[in-house]
Formats: sequence, C-alpha cells, structure tokens
Amino acid sequence: MTALALWATNIWSEDITRELSEAAMRELIAIGDEYETTHPQAHVPAAMRIGPEESYNLLGDPRPAAASFKSILLDRMERLATIEGFLGTQKFEAVTTLRRFGRGEYAKPHNHRSVDYVAVLWLSLEITDDGANMHQHPAGNRLHLIDPIAARSRFLNHGMLHAIRPVPGLFVIHPAHVFHTSEINLGGEDTVALVTNMLISTES
Repeated sequence: MTALALWATNIWSEDITRELSEAAMRELIAIGDEYETTHPQAHVPAAMRIGPEESYNLLGDPRPAAASFKSILLDRMERLATIEGFLGTQKFEAVTTLRRFGRGEYAKPHNHRSVDYVAVLWLSLEITDDGANMHQHPAGNRLHLIDPIAARSRFLNHGMLHAIRPVPGLFVIHPAHVFHTSEINLGGEDTVALVTNMLISTES
C-alpha cells in the first residue's frame, strides 16, 4: 500500500508548459525578483520582521505572465475543489510569492495550517540524472509530501511519503495540512518556484 493510498486527500500534479511558455516563466522570475528586492522581509515571520510588515502578492500584478498564471491557478483550483467535493460556488483567496533555494538550501519539513491548499510552480532548476538512486544526488530538488502520521513519530517509517521530481513547468497543488519538505540543493543553479497559499470557501 502506498502513502497516497493511505491519505484521504488529493494531489494535483501537472506539466503546464503548453499553457505557460518558457518566456512567460522567465518573465515570472523577473517579476518575482523585482518584488523580492522591494520586500526584503517578505519571507521573515511577521513577529520577527524589522519595521512594518513587508509582503506582496504576484497575483495582483497586471503583466501578462502573472495574469496567465492567475488564470491557470483559478482553473485548476476550481477543478480540484470539484474533485474534493466542495458544494456551491467556490471563492478563493490566494497569495503568490517567489522562492529561491540556492546551493545548500532547502525547505525544512513544515505545513501551512492557516490556509487550505498550497500550490507550487517550478520555474527554473538544475535538471540532473538521479538514476543511481543516491539520496540527495546530485542536485536534490525533489519535493517530499510526508505521511502525516509518520511525521508525528520517530518510531514510524518516515519513508512513507510521496516524492515529486520537479522540472520547469511542473505545477503541484496539495492540501496545506500535509507536511512537506525539499531535499538540499546540491546543484550549481538556484531552484526557483512560485508558492501560492490558498483559502477556499463556498457560497450557497
């Protein structure tokens, strides 16, 4: 039995390069870097920020690449909400930011308890051959969705997870309560992605 069979959840995973071109992904990186420069505290916990809260939402940017991504995000969330059994008209609140992981960096195991879903779109990363099946070799860019029961106890099998090998253009949506992590980036290029936190509600 796989971890996915144990979870009462759905995971959306799709290559969206037919709808979002390589040029559009480059534009999204440039737009995201622009916002990151002007919002240096964006990824610092609110309680630890210096001065007023600094945050941003790429979904509010009017440029074509951001508008295209917003349209794709809404379409996929509507489909996923249908699969998940939401009734009535869905209302989504979403915030998208850019994340970079340089050499030696990774996302520690965490979840997003304050929202309902997390979406990740990989824009750029080092593509390497891990056919030798060596842990974190050579670039270590896989995303791991960890079984929530195994995540709570050191006595259970932490191998109970679903590993996703990203490539540019891969778009993944998963419930925010699921613990997730990434392998250490051992490559020479930054791993660049858009991360979206989403709340969903229904209106009868």
